[in-house]
Amino acid sequence: MAEARNSRTPRSHAVAATILGFFFGLFLSLFLVLAGWIPMDSVLVEILPTAFLVIGLALGLVARSAVRRAAANAPVAPVTEEALEVSPPPP
Repeated sequence: MAEARNSRTPRSHAVAATILGFFFGLFLSLFLVLAGWIPMDSVLVEILPTAFLVIGLALGLVARSAVRRAAANAPVAPVTEEALEVSPPPP
């Protein structure tokens, strides 16, 4: 039987972080426009979603490499006979 894979693969970290970074930048620029802190015709309205998309991609790739590193360095506990023994259920 095939081993079940984790539903969150390292590649999905980069994809999810990129998408979330874009939407964060989009809603941040929308908030700044609606709050009146920047005008609608400002170039910052176009730069923020793109900048946060790139930042999200970078953070997602860092998380991807951290997951790989953690999986490679994960300690494996030795299997002992006590760990394999099954006790009867309580009455």
